[in-house]
Amino acid sequence: MLIEIPEFRRACFCLPLRYGIILLGYLNLSFAIFYISLEGRFYYHSESSPISLEVGLHRGVPITAPLWFLFLLYSADIVFSVVLLIGAHKKIHTLLNVFYYYNLSTSLAAFVCLFVVWSSCHQCGNFLDKHGLIHLAFIFSSFAVNIYLLLLIRSEVKKLRNCNSYTIVNHTSEVVIEQPMGEGRNPL
Repeated sequence: MLIEIPEFRRACFCLPLRYGIILLGYLNLSFAIFYISLEGRFYYHSESSPISLEVGLHRGVPITAPLWFLFLLYSADIVFSVVLLIGAHKKIHTLLNVFYYYNLSTSLAAFVCLFVVWSSCHQCGNFLDKHGLIHLAFIFSSFAVNIYLLLLIRSEVKKLRNCNSYTIVNHTSEVVIEQPMGEGRNPL
């Protein structure tokens, strides 16, 4: 079974592809910095230790983990967002591939965590209230933006790979001149 993955020529229907990736990369970086500063402020004003379990959000999915693990996740997001921005600014497809595989793996892990959280909340019966629906919309939008960014990066990597291979065709070597049949005189 073959699946055709769309290739984009423009981001958000108006920006060139690379500029759209840069814009989404800066947006991703700003959200990661915002979340790590929010968690740092929460830790500073609370009396909890770094090894106590806290509930944090990563890719829109609530995760119950120690505070140091949440800092590690957000720090990795910051590092890989910088890798994305450098790769997009300098047109280095290996750096774009690194971010592509990182984002793909963390999105899949967040999707699995979402199913675990959904099944535990679904058993309690309190997931479809007002706050649960807002949270579900936040999760869906986070996944949609990440999938769109993955598709944009995939299109850009394919474009960079195809643009770097030069093919030169010598059309003059393909010209065939036939010798006229006859006595060698001009028929005119």
